[in-house]
Amino acid sequence: PLQEALQEARRTFLAQRARLRELDGKLAQRPELQRQLDDALRKLGAFDQSDHAAVLKAYAQGQRQQREVQGTLDELTEWPARIRQLAEALLLDDWPAQAFADRDAEVLAWRSDTDRLGEETRTTLQALAAQMERRVQTLGQDPRLAAWRARAQQAVAAH
Repeated sequence: PLQEALQEARRTFLAQRARLRELDGKLAQRPELQRQLDDALRKLGAFDQSDHAAVLKAYAQGQRQQREVQGTLDELTEWPARIRQLAEALLLDDWPAQAFADRDAEVLAWRSDTDRLGEETRTTLQALAAQMERRVQTLGQDPRLAAWRARAQQAVAAH
């Protein structure tokens, strides 16, 4: 039992000594860490004095705005294609030839009118898609958008 107690005390002593060496190592790093902290604080102070925060804020806002504007332009660019897809999808199913006889001329004339309405609608939608494509292109070259882009580029350049 005394031998075990001695061994236990020795292990505790060695563990405490190892822990002390570990703490000494960490304390030896403290001056370098303090120097790095002081350096970082000095740089932050310099940024505050040089309006760097305002420049970063303007840059971040410009980036957000550019994403939003580009997203809107991308959406607008997709619209004509979506209208064309709609125009192509507007088709009535054909009636089977054996479903109606010559004596059903009035309903066949009515069906002819519905087919004509569908064709006119598709033609109108195709023309609308072409017109929209031209207008979207014009909006992409709008002087107001160009002026805004120039301001946004200045914020990026200032960063």
